[in-house]
Amino acid sequence: MQYKWSDILDIAIDLHDAYPEIDPQWISFPDLHSKICSLENFDDDPLKKKKYLKQFRWHGWMNLINSPIMSQNLGVTLCH
Repeated sequence: MQYKWSDILDIAIDLHDAYPEIDPQWISFPDLHSKICSLENFDDDPLKKKKYLKQFRWHGWMNLINSPIMSQNLGVTLCH
């Protein structure tokens, strides 16, 4: 499945799998943009990022990591 900017949860899961050592709370927007665009399944216009990047960071990756159910299923530690 190819992802677009609007596929926030799918991108979050792929980012977690590709970069488990990164705390999304501290990643810069340029670095986040670069990592999203480099995902194998990401296939969207990199210039559309402005609309989704902030939303993605806070509502996608952060919620994925901080969700007790998802954290347990992914085997990650909750951010405090």
